[in-house]
Amino acid sequence: MSHKIVKILSGDDYETRENPVWCLVQSSCGDSATFCDTEYFGFGASSCKYEVKIVEVGGITCEKCLEKIKAIKEIKLV
Repeated sequence: MSHKIVKILSGDDYETRENPVWCLVQSSCGDSATFCDTEYFGFGASSCKYEVKIVEVGGITCEKCLEKIKAIKEIKLV
């Protein structure tokens, strides 16, 4: 199964980010957002600059996203 990841290059204030990381993308209120901080991006949602790519496995380098994913994986469903 493939998933979409995003690298936010600059915020809404057009300030370039140092060492941007790849975050998992989630849909939130109909728009695309980062999984870790629910930071919106895309046409009509934000004026930030970003890169998006679709990967089959891995690719996420954001520590916050990885922590949340690990926490979800620890949940055992009966």
